[in-house]
Amino acid sequence: MAPFDRTNRRRSARCAWLWLLALTGCRPPAPAGCDGCPGRAVSTQAEAPGREAAIEALRRAVAGDLVGFQGLTGMEDRQLLAAALGPYVRATEEERVRLGWRYRVLTIERTAAPRRIEAWFPVGDGGSLAVLEWEPPPGVDLEGLVGTWGAPDQIVKERRAAPGAVVEELLYVRRGATLSAARPVDQANAGVRSLAHVQLYAPTTVVHWHTRIGAGPELHPYPRDEGPRSP
Repeated sequence: MAPFDRTNRRRSARCAWLWLLALTGCRPPAPAGCDGCPGRAVSTQAEAPGREAAIEALRRAVAGDLVGFQGLTGMEDRQLLAAALGPYVRATEEERVRLGWRYRVLTIERTAAPRRIEAWFPVGDGGSLAVLEWEPPPGVDLEGLVGTWGAPDQIVKERRAAPGAVVEELLYVRRGATLSAARPVDQANAGVRSLAHVQLYAPTTVVHWHTRIGAGPELHPYPRDEGPRSP
């Protein structure tokens, strides 16, 4: 049989099979990577629970429950932030430079504490969040958190200012978090540390923290949280 005839026979057989499926109300097997519904890929379905988990992780972390935080996932875009941190009183965006790298910085103002949060998005990097940081309200159990997380990957001193205190950056880079611990210079309270600042990012290395994240573009006094400004 000529190759042309074999090709025609295969096409005819496939057409007959598709007609039979249509008459019986069945559908042909879905292609690999599809869940059988038009336009719905398996990866899309799998992403939804991941985004929900990322939203919940950020919501808990910003509320002061950092114990289970394991780093940013790469899913944290502006839409996810709005779901996790909203409602906003105001959100403004501007370009800033951090350690020589350009970022779009989204400053979020809320009625709930913490009332001001900064989200740093690298310019030209697809819109994924690089750093989320804020000054937490009083009452977060820093010592309990450090006791649970264990020794930090590195301690960096004198990168942040706090009235009447010396601030140490406790780098938990493998967990994707930096805790700024303020220790009073007053000898009577020298052993009592408080949490002055929180940074969240994807799990990384100490070198990457020093070259791409750092304590911030300038020394931040504590507290900075003055509440949302009037429109």
